[in-house]
Amino acid sequence: MKSKASEGITLTTVGFGMGNYNDVLMERLADQGDGHYAYVDKLDEAKRVFVEQLTGTLQVVAKDVKLQLEFNPETVERYRLLGFEKRVLDAKDFANDKIDAGELGAATR
Repeated sequence: MKSKASEGITLTTVGFGMGNYNDVLMERLADQGDGHYAYVDKLDEAKRVFVEQLTGTLQVVAKDVKLQLEFNPETVERYRLLGFEKRVLDAKDFANDKIDAGELGAATR
């Protein structure tokens, strides 16, 4: 999959159903294919994935995006990282361009 990703071909995975889904497998496949993953269990979620986000997900505007945030401890008492918990990089890996980072789609918010 990585060889195809380097050619500009990505893999996005979508799971459907109620309960008992394998999001770990979907995430790993999408990561290996430099794509995204989603799980659809309700009509509202299907609308979000296929109507509101599909075009932006398919059009990658930046590859291997790395972002570093620093909070002023006098202003920010605590925070929680949502949706990117598994994408956190060690400080030594942040500057290493050989470490794969996330892709940014046109409609990514």
